[in-house]
Amino acid sequence: MKIKYFEIIVNIIFWLLSCWLLVSSLSVQSHEVYMINGEETQYVNRNPDLIKSLLVCILFNAILFYLNVFILVHLQRNVRKLKYIAISITLFIFFIGGYFTSQWLIFPKNSLKVSIILGISIFIFYMAISTLYALSKLFVINENRTQILIAEKNQYRLALLRRQLQPHFLFNALNNLLALVDHKQSSQLVNAIHKLSGLLRYVVDESKENTVTVANEIEFIRNYVGLQQLRYDTNEVHCIINIEGAHTSQKVEPGLFLPFVENAFKYGTIPEAKSSIEILFDLQIHNQVFFRISNRMLQNQIWQYKNGTGINTIKEQLNIVYPDKHELNIKKSDFFIVELKITTNDESSNR
Repeated sequence: MKIKYFEIIVNIIFWLLSCWLLVSSLSVQSHEVYMINGEETQYVNRNPDLIKSLLVCILFNAILFYLNVFILVHLQRNVRKLKYIAISITLFIFFIGGYFTSQWLIFPKNSLKVSIILGISIFIFYMAISTLYALSKLFVINENRTQILIAEKNQYRLALLRRQLQPHFLFNALNNLLALVDHKQSSQLVNAIHKLSGLLRYVVDESKENTVTVANEIEFIRNYVGLQQLRYDTNEVHCIINIEGAHTSQKVEPGLFLPFVENAFKYGTIPEAKSSIEILFDLQIHNQVFFRISNRMLQNQIWQYKNGTGINTIKEQLNIVYPDKHELNIKKSDFFIVELKITTNDESSNR
């Protein structure tokens, strides 16, 4: 709304200024210089009829000015170059015929009027400004339209990515519960179902929001880790979650860290073998989240991790949600290490 008012004010200033310049410079009938008592005195005589003729000319051009803007801006999709040239020629003929007809009808025959050459020059001046003005409006409109399309496209892609990520780990969790029924006691099954219900509730509720707190994400990962560990015997998988810093109220994308934790369990653990997973959340900076997860890679599963779709999916998600605001490093050796640093621009945790 402020931009619209600014545009109106600029238009008013333009017409007042151009009208004053044209009338003051082109309505001079005579310029006389007198010497009175040794002092030079200048007198500028302006012709009233010529002033009126110039004002009518400017008014006529103002109508054509905004008509040209309307054609260029609002009819651009339907008007091709040849059609626009034809319309421009029509406007010119309309100006020549209509303007000079009005001049002869309004003003007396012997009165001083705007000449044909001067009238055409004023017309060309205003049409040039009109075209530049219309092109600038088109540029702004197209830029805004492009930004809206990009935002809608990213929102659509992001929704698809979320739908790809969330059901993936839920299906794995359900498979774990099915395996659990065969060799675990019912008390553990109740605990597992309780954890799963918490995960489902989090996914359903928090996925409706654009962002969630880091504290909620950490609790979500704790529940997921607890559910995954039910697949293994005691002390088979040692998973540590360390938290450094107190800025847990920062807002992040829901489920952002889960794919890395899921892959650590999927590719870094195996039944009847000891393995370890270390997770670190460094929250010492109020507007930055540093996440690190490491696990030993099993040699026969490295190629599966490398060719998995989960990492590519999360990379695409990061590029959409945190463009130029994240750093993702993946190191592969005996250990598979993922380091993710995100700038959240969140000030709430600094208060």
